[in-house]
Amino acid sequence: IRDYYDFLHFLKVHELAPDDALANSRLGALARFSNILADFENVTRRGRWVAKEGGTTEFTGGTDRGAMYFERLANYILHYARDSYEDFEGEATPDLDAVDILTVHQSKGLEWPVVFLPSLTDQRFPSRNAGRPREWILSETAFSPRARQRYEGGEDDERRIFYVALTRARDALYLSHFRRQTNRARASRFLVDLFNSTALPDCDDLPLPPSPAAEKVAEKPKIAISFSDLSDFDECGFRFRLSNSFGFETQLVSELGYGRAIHHVLRHVADTARATGHVPTPAEVEALLDAEFYIPFANRVNFPNLRQMALKLVRKYVTAYASDLQRIWATERSFEMHLADGTLSGRADVILDRHAGQPDALAIVDYKTTKGHDQDAIFAFQLAVYAAAGRAEGLDVQAAYLHHLEESARTEVPVAPKDTVQAVAKVEGLVRDLRDARFIPKPEKKRCDPCEYRRLCRHAPTSPWDED
Repeated sequence: IRDYYDFLHFLKVHELAPDDALANSRLGALARFSNILADFENVTRRGRWVAKEGGTTEFTGGTDRGAMYFERLANYILHYARDSYEDFEGEATPDLDAVDILTVHQSKGLEWPVVFLPSLTDQRFPSRNAGRPREWILSETAFSPRARQRYEGGEDDERRIFYVALTRARDALYLSHFRRQTNRARASRFLVDLFNSTALPDCDDLPLPPSPAAEKVAEKPKIAISFSDLSDFDECGFRFRLSNSFGFETQLVSELGYGRAIHHVLRHVADTARATGHVPTPAEVEALLDAEFYIPFANRVNFPNLRQMALKLVRKYVTAYASDLQRIWATERSFEMHLADGTLSGRADVILDRHAGQPDALAIVDYKTTKGHDQDAIFAFQLAVYAAAGRAEGLDVQAAYLHHLEESARTEVPVAPKDTVQAVAKVEGLVRDLRDARFIPKPEKKRCDPCEYRRLCRHAPTSPWDED
């Protein structure tokens, strides 16, 4: 992915203006190719546990370099991806002045003003293979003869697909077949049935449909978004556009998933404490970590170091905040906030009961694994939103805390009514901007330097290495 983005920068893709229809389509297609690379990397670079002699296991990383790695990538693109990534998953642009080329199966549920169905010959539609017996890898005992016939299809199935194709057009439908000089191709029997004649009409000029009547502008659909995505949108609208709207993939690093893995282990520690009624011992904590800690893209060299760091953080938390584990109200608690322009969802790491000794008084705690306090304001905003959502459900949320696992320190976040009202108002503004597709860039050196989409961004401050 990193090499691909460097190559796109060399091609000056960062100079494309996404509000231009053609540039928008190009960016969507380029993002689609990043999906191909990411899918390949997710499989080949994923680490795994390998059984060793004596019943032990060892973590080993995936492959990320070498001739075989690139040979597999070439085979993946040629023999699988070429036929499996046909959809354009860029921005939704129903009014884009462009032609969509799809198979009939891909067009199900969609509609266009004008549809062309070419190559309607008897060898192609219906397919010459429809209804023919096929050689199956599975034994014939795995399915009944009737099921086999259904899987192999037939003319009735082809007619149903033909009906799907005909009904995709709203204003005009053009059907055509071809003739060969050396071997005359017969028109599809479906065309013959449609016109009730073997003498099909010829058209030198395609008739045009009448101009469509003015349509009422449809209301933009409401959106559903997670807090983490909304936070990314708040941090930089253009980065969000590249990642979430166009679909450019993130770059894989060996530490990816470290924070999530620690959150996962802490959840199991809390669930174990709530189920057993006692705080897990150091040996039980290590056993839980061995069973649940997994970083997909770590390698054999750095996985033990990451595991040891995680064990240190979890042990530090269990030792210093053992009282938390005796008053767990919920872990990974989901929240939803329903707004005028959409729905916001989120998930609190842990909710503690008996805050300040009061029954049913709750405190929300959110874990943070990274060092530094640069993003504390974002976490505080998140906790204020969760507090507001919890109160809307009738919960007595009295407090909220940001817990720095590295420092084993806890900071209280203000969640008084005035704080939650301000947080909800900010959320409403962000969701409204997102619904209206206002992707506001926020270029700033501190924000842009570590951004993995910097090489694709037309707003990022220039650096000497941009022209490397």
